[in-house]
Amino acid sequence: MKKNPKQIIAATIGVIQYLKAEREHAMQEQTVVPQTPPPSVSPQVQPSGSMWAASGRMEVMRFRNLMELRIFRRGR
Repeated sequence: MKKNPKQIIAATIGVIQYLKAEREHAMQEQTVVPQTPPPSVSPQVQPSGSMWAASGRMEVMRFRNLMELRIFRRGR
């Protein structure tokens, strides 16, 4: 495949323009001030997350429980 310098320059300019537009868009998003304050979430009302996360936490607690039972059983 032949390398055409005009195509390389055009592609490079396109990428640079895209990056510049993304940077400007990000700057505009940062300067926008929200009109209303975010709602405060009390610790009791926080969402529990995904089922996978809950399952993982339960598995860790079950494992710790089993380890404690084994440790206390050996100590007697």
